[in-house]
Amino acid sequence: VILCDYNLGEGRDGQQVLEEIRHRKLIGVGTIFIMVTAENTRVMVMGAVEYEPDSYLSKPFTKDLLGQRLSNLLKKKADLVEIEQAIDDYDFDLANQLIDAKLAQNSKNHNILVRLKAELAIQERNYNEAAKIYQNILENREIVWAKLGLGKSQFYQENYAEAKKIFSELIRDNERFMAAYDWLAKTQQMLDELEDAQDVLRKGVVLSAKAIPRQKALAELALKNGDEKTAEKALGQAITLGKHSIYKHPSIYSNIAQIKAKKGLQDDAERYVRAIAKNFKDNPEAELYTAISNSMILQDDEAVKQNMQKAADLFQDLGGKASPQIAVDMAKAYTHAGDGEKAKSILHQAASNN
Repeated sequence: VILCDYNLGEGRDGQQVLEEIRHRKLIGVGTIFIMVTAENTRVMVMGAVEYEPDSYLSKPFTKDLLGQRLSNLLKKKADLVEIEQAIDDYDFDLANQLIDAKLAQNSKNHNILVRLKAELAIQERNYNEAAKIYQNILENREIVWAKLGLGKSQFYQENYAEAKKIFSELIRDNERFMAAYDWLAKTQQMLDELEDAQDVLRKGVVLSAKAIPRQKALAELALKNGDEKTAEKALGQAITLGKHSIYKHPSIYSNIAQIKAKKGLQDDAERYVRAIAKNFKDNPEAELYTAISNSMILQDDEAVKQNMQKAADLFQDLGGKASPQIAVDMAKAYTHAGDGEKAKSILHQAASNN
């Protein structure tokens, strides 16, 4: 059981703690996470809701209210502990057997169990099975997570037109259901509707600004669309709001430095590059991104060449630890340097590894 205040003083807030816990998979379905807060601003509520705490407690509250809330949640979660252990062990067959057994016993956790079964089907790439589960739920009742799951099932089966229709309906009927914005934008990109996808993400960050992956996605899409103003704003928001987020990343600083350099703001560009080392100490990726950035923003040919070589050496040192994001950014750097063949080679390798 985790009770976490939203306001933790200096550094991270409760949402960012929950965000990191979810991202690093430190808790599963058997854990109770309750957000405690005296705040009710839209930024707080929308940000925290995206990471789905099990409950909220608004200050002030009595011990009786806390006791009742915990009692209800403990009864609910006790049914899921064995399933969580099986999932943690990647024993999906056992997890499915346990779910089916509990469903046969008419467990009070029926919806949670069915949702888990569908999510396991998606994890095992059994998209048809997942779609059937979600459709069965939706025949009896319109539930947003089931409709989102159905849309994801269609997306993974490359039925993009149908997925787009489902995600669009979700947003129309549930304006604050943020996951639908992300999935609609992904689908629109697959349909080559890049400007529409950017508009969807723009609306998403207006509603919930603290989701750093969404800010990054908006910036990347805006750059594809040649909209450097929107990209710069989104990256700036990602830096400001993501100061204590697990999603804070050197690539954000690198991208904004490149935009500043294109605008002729060389001092600003170099300031963002220096900020990489300052904000990511003892991080091997930070040194790589510093070299990548310098290879793309410096105006001295010899300095560009030296930084490109340094980036190449650091990338080689990372080897299999290099993330797909780094591979893509290295390819961009090689393209910028005029070495398209090397860029292609890196992208092919990244695709085969991921």
